[in-house]
Amino acid sequence: MTNEVCLQKVSDACAIIEKQIEQTIELSKYVIGNTLTKFDLFLCPLLNRSIQLSQGFIALIKQRNLTCAGSMLRLQLDNCMRLYASTIADDQNALIDCVISGGKISSLRDNSGQKMSDKLLKDGLAQYDSRFADVYDNTSGYIHYSEKSFYQSISASNGEGYDISIQISKEPPEKVNEALCECADAFIYFTGFFLRMMEGAALSKSALDKELDEEEKNGD
Repeated sequence: MTNEVCLQKVSDACAIIEKQIEQTIELSKYVIGNTLTKFDLFLCPLLNRSIQLSQGFIALIKQRNLTCAGSMLRLQLDNCMRLYASTIADDQNALIDCVISGGKISSLRDNSGQKMSDKLLKDGLAQYDSRFADVYDNTSGYIHYSEKSFYQSISASNGEGYDISIQISKEPPEKVNEALCECADAFIYFTGFFLRMMEGAALSKSALDKELDEEEKNGD
């Protein structure tokens, strides 16, 4: 895929991600609703983090920076996993306190008594979307030094023999373009996945607001 074709696809992807950012802002109004709960202190930073990741991702794919764009995708998957953890936690308040205090979610247990390791959260979300686990595993290669870095920099010679080409440059090679566009598609998909999960929280908040309004009316 040529750089020209890639950048056109990137432009199209950026337009979609910008719309998702606006959807996230709009959704946040319903998550907060008319009352402030402790759970909001967990949800709102996730929404804000998703926006910041999306803004960073846009800048990175415009630069064709696959290493960092892949890392942003992995972090967006992490958003999904933290939100999922809040739905299966044995003690939701303890989960919120753990996050606020800088603790590790993996030290807490889900409603079946298992520790909420990243593997448990990943496998749990894979039950809702079979692609989640594979994308998580693949993008982890951008977080850690792995073959992802090796093959972006080093290429075998097209001719005979054992010659190799090593690129250390500010300009990414064209060979990353296809993977970059796939990364953009995945980011859009899993940002949508995150927003659908968050809509469930917004619906629950709406029901709570309605219940409190009824109680207030009955109290009067």
